[in-house]
Amino acid sequence: MIKLKIKHLMIPILIAVTVLSILTYVVLAPEYVTYGENVKHYNDSEISFDFPQNWVISDYENPVETLFLSEPDNLTINRHDTISQNTSSSSMNQNNNSAPDIANPTMLTVTISKRSSLTAGITLENAYKLNENYPLIEKTPGYQFISQNVTTVDGVTAYEFLYGDETHIYYDVWFEKNGKFYGIACQTLTDSFNSEKKNFNLLINSFHVK
Repeated sequence: MIKLKIKHLMIPILIAVTVLSILTYVVLAPEYVTYGENVKHYNDSEISFDFPQNWVISDYENPVETLFLSEPDNLTINRHDTISQNTSSSSMNQNNNSAPDIANPTMLTVTISKRSSLTAGITLENAYKLNENYPLIEKTPGYQFISQNVTTVDGVTAYEFLYGDETHIYYDVWFEKNGKFYGIACQTLTDSFNSEKKNFNLLINSFHVK
C-alpha cells in the first residue's frame, strides 16, 4: 500500500517538474524583439535596431520559437498589412487599434546581412552586387542604377545604393565595423518607395553594432 501511495504521489510531482522546466525554458529564452510605444526594437549579442510595428521578423518575435533557434547571421523582415483588433482580417485599419496581419504580407522586404569578408572582386563601393538577385535585376526591362552615395551609419562610413526597374526599387546600405561587414538591403514597390523611405531610415539610423 505504501509503495502504491508513493507511486501515485510521484505522478503529480513529475508533472509539476515538467511544467516548471518548460516555463523556465520559456522565461530564459532569448527575447530578440521588444515593443516600444511606436516601434519595435531588435537586439542580439552583436547588433540592435528599431523598426516599425507592422514589420515582422519571422521566427524571432516568438520567445517559444527562439528556444530552438541560434542567433541569426541574416535577418529577413517583411511588412504586413494591419487589421483592426476589433474587426475581421478582411477589414483593414490603420488606427491605434491595429495589429500586424500575419496572413497578408505586402511587397516590402528588408534583409540584414552579417559577413566576416566580402566576395572576391567586391568592395564596399560596389557591395550592391552581393544581392543574390542582382544578375537578374540588372537584366530586367527598365532597369537603371539610380544613385550611389557615401553616408554614415553608427559612426562609420557607409555606402548607399539605389537601383531598380519600373516595378521595384532596391535600396542597399553597406558598411564595415569591428572587423565585419554589414548590409541592409531594402526592397519595395517603386510607387511605395517615397512613403517607405522614412521607415528604412528609422532602421538604418538606429542601427548599432556593439
